[in-house]
Amino acid sequence: MISFENRIARQKRLQNRWLAGHRRLSRWRIGVFLGTVALAYGLWSYGYVAAGGSAGLSGAMVFGVLARRHKKVEAAIRRSRTHIALLEDRLARVRLDWKNIPITNPLPVAADHPFAHDLNLIGPRSLLTLLNTTTTPKSIEWLQNHLLTEVPVLEQTQRNQRWIKDLAIRSRFCERLRLVGTLALHSQTEPLPASEKILQPATDLPKLWQGLLPMLGLAALNLVLFVFFPAFWVGGIFIYWFIYILHFQKLKNTFDAALDVERYVHRISDPFLFLETVRIPTQAPLLEILDIFRSTESRPSSHLKTLRHIATAISYTRNEFLFVLLNTLVPWQYICTWLLEREKVKLGTMLHRWIEAHAQVEGLAALANFAQDHLEVVFPKIHPEKPVLDAQELGHPLIPLQNRITNSFTHAHPQEIGLITGSNMSGKSTFLRTVGINLVLAYAGTAVNARQMHIGGFRLFTCLNVSDSVNDGISYFYAEVKRLKLLLDAAKQAEKKPLFYLIDEIFRGTNNRERLAGSRSFVKGLAQTPGGGLISTHDLDLIKLEDELTHLRNLHFREDITDGKMTFDYRLRPGPCPTTNALRVMAYAGLPVEE
Repeated sequence: MISFENRIARQKRLQNRWLAGHRRLSRWRIGVFLGTVALAYGLWSYGYVAAGGSAGLSGAMVFGVLARRHKKVEAAIRRSRTHIALLEDRLARVRLDWKNIPITNPLPVAADHPFAHDLNLIGPRSLLTLLNTTTTPKSIEWLQNHLLTEVPVLEQTQRNQRWIKDLAIRSRFCERLRLVGTLALHSQTEPLPASEKILQPATDLPKLWQGLLPMLGLAALNLVLFVFFPAFWVGGIFIYWFIYILHFQKLKNTFDAALDVERYVHRISDPFLFLETVRIPTQAPLLEILDIFRSTESRPSSHLKTLRHIATAISYTRNEFLFVLLNTLVPWQYICTWLLEREKVKLGTMLHRWIEAHAQVEGLAALANFAQDHLEVVFPKIHPEKPVLDAQELGHPLIPLQNRITNSFTHAHPQEIGLITGSNMSGKSTFLRTVGINLVLAYAGTAVNARQMHIGGFRLFTCLNVSDSVNDGISYFYAEVKRLKLLLDAAKQAEKKPLFYLIDEIFRGTNNRERLAGSRSFVKGLAQTPGGGLISTHDLDLIKLEDELTHLRNLHFREDITDGKMTFDYRLRPGPCPTTNALRVMAYAGLPVEE
């Protein structure tokens, strides 16, 4: 945090210097303008016309130099202000200062997603909102889809981790990437049209080429006639222009189309050009992703250069005399149209690949920022060969550091079930979410909130935030039953990775007798599947299942009474919970309680 605060202070001092220079240049421009006008007018008034003209020309040149410098200073001020805002945003994310972190609106997620709705991954004050330092909708989509991957591929997780580690040591690269993207976003005063609309072909390229070949032949024939048979040249030109005019209808909008394509690509190209030109060491893993921006045939700068050349060539025909001359010598408009359509076909492929690669780099940079900015995180060790979960001092990244309690947890066997009992408010639900959200971070390839973590391949499934639906006529209990049925079906899929499930307060929506009977049967059913996980419950009778099920173990959270007040340490302990506190909570609240 101190580093961010110092850098913000330095940037503000730099911005103040730019602002002072801006004011000086404004005064100099006014002074040069008024001085030039006065000097030139005075010299002309006394008959020194040549001297007055020279003075006016010199003053205009000086004024132009100052104006260009003024424009650069204004751009530097905009860049400095944006940089300060981005640094302040990073500091807010480190402090979990939610009121100063923009909310990231998530893309729609299926209601039956295995874990998206239970772990504060999307929405206000969510992991996605905390992580999202991207600048484009495509990048947000990549980041969200990456966090919500249902079946992790550990080889991809390892690749992502290698890229994120590389980005985490290139903090300035990540900052410049976000700065360039933000400045490009701010420069777009109106919404961008869809790329499909801009790059839609005006005509079929093969047919255009078939029409161009005869025109080129006629142009060559007219050249031969002009040199060797001048008497027949006029007839050849007449035939040439007659055919040309017949086809001109589909060529007349070429200039506007070329300008539209060039403007569109130019407006979105700054981040691509940055990724093309930024200096990266030769052996850096990041170059694997950046190859699309740096290979000879797909460089954004080469395509932009081609577009500019085409637009310039077409612009010559805006002059009537040049239009006639150029199109008489060769089918100029035809050639330019063919070149433009060919470039649009190339761009249609390249643009999609640029956008996808840029979104991936921005998403990985967002995950790298999280790994770099939080000192209490560590990259987990990935074990593709065995389904293991061993975490030391695991904490919840969305809880402020000063309030965060960490716990160690080991899931040594794929079928192991941890049955967590404990009092109300003791920390059971928070612990389940802590495990789940760190699994999501681990499979995304970024750092987790732990001192150490080893993880294998699991599919994650949660049942934590079940809610009823008035509109659909579904009660809370039935909604929970449906969710647990999905979980059980997923756990039985032996051909896939083992399921790791998190269940909070199983069957809380029914009476005590049926809840206990249903919970016992359900836990026994889960014990027969290849998966395992954590289940929290208030039913202390369930702890007896430890004697019946080989891979079930009891865990608990507890409370203490200090000076007549209930206190919690939120520490996970082995064994069943020895105490309950529901009646005490009721009594402390002033409700009547039978002893």
